[in-house]
Amino acid sequence: MPDIYAIAVSVTELAQPGIKPKDLIEAVRERHPAASKKQIVRGAFMAVITQVEAEPGKAARMHEAAISGVFDDSEPRSSGKGMKYNKKTPKSEK
Repeated sequence: MPDIYAIAVSVTELAQPGIKPKDLIEAVRERHPAASKKQIVRGAFMAVITQVEAEPGKAARMHEAAISGVFDDSEPRSSGKGMKYNKKTPKSEK
């Protein structure tokens, strides 16, 4: 299992002006081939948190990559489990 801190460092190093989120994720995958997309997204969020004060522009690029990874469903989920929402049915009036 790849180290989330190492992934965050790679994201920080690879985030350049004009890079597309998909390209950033692919570049990180080249350095960390065993990393899942979920791990890369988590590493990107960690990189954003650690870089936001030092380099706001770079933090914005990393944030864009992290968000696009969260909402991109092109890669199947590994566990098959999604978020479960508690669907409460309204109580019928008596």
